[in-house]
Amino acid sequence: MMVFALLLVISIYALANFYIVKRIYPAVNFIENPIYSKGFLAIYIILAIILVGRFLCSFMNINKTIKKTINIISSYFMGIFVYMFLFLVIGDILVLISILTRITSLNYINEIRPFISIISILIALILSIIAIFNAKETNEVFYSISTNKELKEKIKITFISDVHLGAVGSEKRLKTIVEKINSQNSDVVLIAGDFFDTDFSTINNPDKAIELLKNIKSKYGVYACLGNHDAGKTFDEMNDFLKKSNIRLLNDEFVEIDNKFIVFGRLDASPIGVQGNLKRNLLKNLNFNNKNKLPVIVMEHNPMRINEYNGDIDLIVAGHTHKGQIWPGNIITSKMYAVDYGYYRKDEDSPQVVVSSGAGIWGMPMRLGSKCEIVNINLK
Repeated sequence: MMVFALLLVISIYALANFYIVKRIYPAVNFIENPIYSKGFLAIYIILAIILVGRFLCSFMNINKTIKKTINIISSYFMGIFVYMFLFLVIGDILVLISILTRITSLNYINEIRPFISIISILIALILSIIAIFNAKETNEVFYSISTNKELKEKIKITFISDVHLGAVGSEKRLKTIVEKINSQNSDVVLIAGDFFDTDFSTINNPDKAIELLKNIKSKYGVYACLGNHDAGKTFDEMNDFLKKSNIRLLNDEFVEIDNKFIVFGRLDASPIGVQGNLKRNLLKNLNFNNKNKLPVIVMEHNPMRINEYNGDIDLIVAGHTHKGQIWPGNIITSKMYAVDYGYYRKDEDSPQVVVSSGAGIWGMPMRLGSKCEIVNINLK
């Protein structure tokens, strides 16, 4: 079944690339220099194959330097590929509309089609460049949330998700993340999943990352739950890394902190690979006890499952969506989830929810229509 699914994805990808080449090649050939047209074709085919190679590498033992090179090249190409395909399709739709409405004739369209393809590609490249620079920024956002439960003093929470350590630029970004966290002097730091980018071996310098994370300052420490990417054949290394970084992992577990509040970390329901012997339990089977009626904060990586909780839970923090990461992905995620970003509460009998767009990136090192962010919450 898995082999069939993989072949189906590769086939769709191959057809998409055939479409792109079919549209761009005549435009490049319009220059009437075979060197340009053949050179473009060769470079594009190589880049398209490298992107396939990126995913095949996860099933193979391959030199770390080669894997890193493939990862970097394919990451940038992935975003450019998405935008080239998107805007070429938009161009063709506009052409079809103009023909059907008889705004222009078919003969005229055939004459200017190379220019339409060039304009589509230029738009794709410009947006890709903007998205690359936009992904390098890390914003801070702030929420003030009230609870009906008695609090002696407000709880200052710093919350991140989706660091995707091992992705392109993630280790450089980690220093900025830690600095911004420490600037808040928070009571507790929460990491709501996808700290890793599926394959631990893609981290260039794990020891340096550990030293950075050990420097996180908070009154009550750092707690994390697992996301769907925190899994696979290198899960044991991930687990060991978190322990060395002084990050406490809560696997369907809760911890009462200083008799003031409770942090509850849930396992993700759909991990990409194994997570040791761990498996998400039903909420009713977790023997959760809040006899002191303390405020409860749940780390739930995927906001798809927030309806499992009732008003006994005060706050859910989640990530996973990346707010679509690049436009028009944000439009899609807004339709998929009750909340794909920001603050949400269904009604007074439901928990309050904050969903982050994530502190890092997945796949392509690009953001458009979203930002990398660190979330600060005052619970009072």
